[in-house]
Amino acid sequence: MLRSIVLTHGKSRYEIVHCECLQMGNNSASIATTALLMLYPTITDVLMVGIAGGVPHHPFDLKHADAPDHVRLGDIVFADEVYQYDMIKRERAADTNRAKPRPASALFQKAYTRLSQKEFDKKAPWTKHVARVSRTHSEFKRPVSDELHVFSISDLGVITDTIVTHPPQIRRKANTAPLVHKGRVGSANILLKDDVTRNALRSLGIRAVEMEGSGVADATWNFDVGYGIVRGICDYCDPIKNETWQLYAALAAAAFSRAVIEVSV
Repeated sequence: MLRSIVLTHGKSRYEIVHCECLQMGNNSASIATTALLMLYPTITDVLMVGIAGGVPHHPFDLKHADAPDHVRLGDIVFADEVYQYDMIKRERAADTNRAKPRPASALFQKAYTRLSQKEFDKKAPWTKHVARVSRTHSEFKRPVSDELHVFSISDLGVITDTIVTHPPQIRRKANTAPLVHKGRVGSANILLKDDVTRNALRSLGIRAVEMEGSGVADATWNFDVGYGIVRGICDYCDPIKNETWQLYAALAAAAFSRAVIEVSV
């Protein structure tokens, strides 16, 4: 009996096995992926879908007309690779990361390219899925507030919380439409609520932070199987992290993942 996963096998236009991890973390994700691939050895690609913390573009210069890589709540991040940021060698002088990022499969990379063109042509298929579910299930409606907070601490230890303006983005045609970003996803067995660490991860090219991606990447690599990661952004990994955006972010990720599958098969 496999206690760490729930499996569902079905056929429609595609033959898909749905695997649900019952616990958070890369260990659980790796175990679940390994079990999945052992039970279904004909699987060729694994797509991990869920929510993540976003890494916004800050500080930014509001004089610039565009900040294309600024990630906001409700946006979608497609991982071109996963970076395990807690795989470190610790010495007195400094920590050294020893992770070996593994790229997403060619199948899913090509799917992203096709969907990017559809988005450019204003034919993004995932937006209709988001709109339909939001309309029929009120709990999945897009929240209104999307505040970006900047925290600073004085020499006396006083913490200041300032709400800053989001930078302009030419691609963002409406506040209610999620943008899709492609970039590196940071993964660790850490539930991150620290904006200082988040900003440091941004310098590594990380666009989103989560807790399962590297486990999936390692397990699929071991079986010579492709993988992809799609994450909906539900918070900014800061001290005021909460669950307000989680359902909408999960819906956005699921809708985009459906589109990925539809153009991949």
